[in-house]
Amino acid sequence: MLRTLLCGAALALSSITAHASEDQRKTSVGLGLGIPYGGVMGMQVAHGITDQLEFSGAIGGWFVDVLWSVSGRYFFTPSSQGDSGFRASLLYGTNASVVTRKCTTYNSYGACESDHESFESFEGLNLGLGWGHRAGESGWNIDLIVILTSGMDDEIDRLEDKGIEVEEDNSRLKLSFGYLWGL
Repeated sequence: MLRTLLCGAALALSSITAHASEDQRKTSVGLGLGIPYGGVMGMQVAHGITDQLEFSGAIGGWFVDVLWSVSGRYFFTPSSQGDSGFRASLLYGTNASVVTRKCTTYNSYGACESDHESFESFEGLNLGLGWGHRAGESGWNIDLIVILTSGMDDEIDRLEDKGIEVEEDNSRLKLSFGYLWGL
């Protein structure tokens, strides 16, 4: 419930700032993959607050789960030096997931014949460094994201404490890319 409330608040804030802006060239809508786009894949609304600072909200999806993120980005150079540039991001939102597989039927050789999968996503704080276009401009964006905190760590510990084998294919480094359209 808290996740849904935060997601709704982020999207409402992004929508309000987009409609309240007198300078519509400070708002962009984008599609992409990665944490800044709501987790796996989704849509982002970005709004420039100052010449070098912008905020965004995103919503995405994966399987049956709704994923989200909110972020602030700081561009190292002012907009007078170009429509794009290097930037640092601080993000909070969906940053990891755990897929649990439970075997329900075994054959005579002991191999699993049918299994049941469950999907659970987790939120946390992330730091990003990348290059991209400012809110209000159109173009590609790419970021390297470092997961600082995630609820997934506690879930993996809980599963291991229960004696469940965990296959970790989880790096704290994630890549994100997408395209923004200036409004």
